[in-house]
Amino acid sequence: MQQSPISIKQKISQTGAFFWRITAYNRCGQATQSEVNQFTLIDPKETGDLLLWFNSNTLALNDKQKISLWNNNGTTNYNATQNNSLYQPTYILDAKQIKSSCVDFTNNYLTLGNHLNVDSIRTLFIIARQRTFINYPWFVSKGFNSDGAFAIGTDASTTKVRLYADEFYQTTTYNTDTNWHIYQVSLSRDSIYLYSNGKNAAIYKHGKDLLGSNSSDFRIGACAQYNSYLNGQIAEILLFRDSIGREKEKSIETYLHDKYSPPVELFADLQVTYGFSDTIINAYKPWFK
Repeated sequence: MQQSPISIKQKISQTGAFFWRITAYNRCGQATQSEVNQFTLIDPKETGDLLLWFNSNTLALNDKQKISLWNNNGTTNYNATQNNSLYQPTYILDAKQIKSSCVDFTNNYLTLGNHLNVDSIRTLFIIARQRTFINYPWFVSKGFNSDGAFAIGTDASTTKVRLYADEFYQTTTYNTDTNWHIYQVSLSRDSIYLYSNGKNAAIYKHGKDLLGSNSSDFRIGACAQYNSYLNGQIAEILLFRDSIGREKEKSIETYLHDKYSPPVELFADLQVTYGFSDTIINAYKPWFK
């Protein structure tokens, strides 16, 4: 006899690794247990000086599902805004592959204003996907090819990721695609690192002092100095002021990996009390390679 699914709600107030399994009983009282599974809860704010933290839980929408404000959960008050309705991105409730809400950027963008030059940036994580590869699409940018600049996007008409830091720029050898990716860019005193889905994708000597400033806005989904747009989707952005080290970088990768590729369906009424709207369970989906 088929029974209705059972939903269990559990509040969790601590971070760390948790283990779970299911015990099922038949009518004779005989038990069958599943394998032990693990999920991990972390708070990215405990990892380093988290200047920017945007996720789809902090959006301000109008009646057309357009976004005028993306509130920042980081340590600064730099919110991402768009007052011009013609350039407001769209809210997507259930994006393919990640089964999560996200922001769709199609010939539009959000801006933080003239903040966060490259001297304030050391580690960036962004979970995103592109639909097209023409005319230099941008994930985020604070100018490009100029003093104090920082940006990540792809090269014109190719799938190669392109990096900018201060007056350094480089088209990497890493080819992306239209799937979701967890991109990470890390800056050290002499090098710039690119990771994709937890794997080292490129490393270059930049030869710059990573100081200085420019007058460009910090934009999500576009570049103020170049008339082109992402034409893709972004689910989450985390930007740290400091170099958090590879072990902490891996913990953020795990947080994003587990959050956006759960192996089981998570109910909407699942509650976590310390600020996240989801429980994180270890998973391996095809898009995370």
